[in-house]
Amino acid sequence: MKERSKRKPPLLIYTDGSVRDITGETTSPVYTFGLVKPHAYHYWREIMSDIESLSRERDMPLVVICEKERRVTRDEAERHYKAHRERIFFDDLIRTVTEGPTRQFILTGSDAINSFREIVGATDPEAAGKNTIRGRCAAGKYGERKVAVQYNAIHGSDNVVSLIEEVNIHFGRTEVNPEFWQRVDSYSAYLQALRRFNPGKYF
Repeated sequence: MKERSKRKPPLLIYTDGSVRDITGETTSPVYTFGLVKPHAYHYWREIMSDIESLSRERDMPLVVICEKERRVTRDEAERHYKAHRERIFFDDLIRTVTEGPTRQFILTGSDAINSFREIVGATDPEAAGKNTIRGRCAAGKYGERKVAVQYNAIHGSDNVVSLIEEVNIHFGRTEVNPEFWQRVDSYSAYLQALRRFNPGKYF
């Protein structure tokens, strides 16, 4: 007799009482987080417009569900970039994102994280495709081009774990609709369950 699987898919309970299995979203979430960095802040309208148009051109439309202007504190920046804490460029990253106001936003769409990262482009703007946000940054569309790689105009979550962490750093529970937080909390609970089931394997 086969041992019953210990994995249980996360379920999202809507206000009407219906239940939907969102297991697939834990690897391909329908949400992602983005941030226009201070050096490109004055061009945030152009950047947001380009995100919309580039996503539609690629037949993977992304829609903004929440956005705001906010200055990132040093504590928030250090938590945001904690994965790079031991890297020599850590202080430069912190300075880049705290030196002025940012435009923070949440997008929704099919496979939102990967779709958005395709639009954002490579970390180094000089290596990014011309029809990406960072490629256009390299071309000077969003102000004078700075040489340092961290001046690449925009940040986007790179996986579901960073999405969970970043939205909890930058957005409060009352700033985004309840359905969003239900999903994010479901992603988090599911990944925690997988880690307990198989420590070290999942993120």
